[in-house]
Amino acid sequence: MSAVATNKQVYIKTLIETLESDKKMVMLYITLALAIPVLTTKEVVFGESQVLTHIKQDAWMLYTLSLSALACCFSAFLTFLYFHRLHINIFAVTPCILNDDADTARLTIFGGTHPTTNEKFEGLWPKHGWKYTAGQSLLYVGVVLYVLVLAEFVLP
Repeated sequence: MSAVATNKQVYIKTLIETLESDKKMVMLYITLALAIPVLTTKEVVFGESQVLTHIKQDAWMLYTLSLSALACCFSAFLTFLYFHRLHINIFAVTPCILNDDADTARLTIFGGTHPTTNEKFEGLWPKHGWKYTAGQSLLYVGVVLYVLVLAEFVLP
């Protein structure tokens, strides 16, 4: 096995490890995005505290909490769609190890034109990155709205 082939295999394996690590982080985002609506719904529907009584009586707080939960649910959905494509792309990159085809592995993720075959690759990030970005944006909106409601009780 030549040094070039070894370097290509190391590159492909590193790319796969990076994608696997990314999958773990994306799953944490999905979990956080789902935790807020679940906790909110649980407390609003089944809770009996004075805080919840106040939230139920104050329209802006109830709407803000609802918007927070809705943003987080859409965030989880879009982020899951990205996670699904990420998972599929790992399977697409893995056979490249056997062929020492680092170009195809790279292009499968980042997109572009193959240098020898001129085959066009759309790539994971150029085609599906918007799902991740939109999911993260909605998660931030949901968390900020949730914190606004919580701040009503913490700040005098």
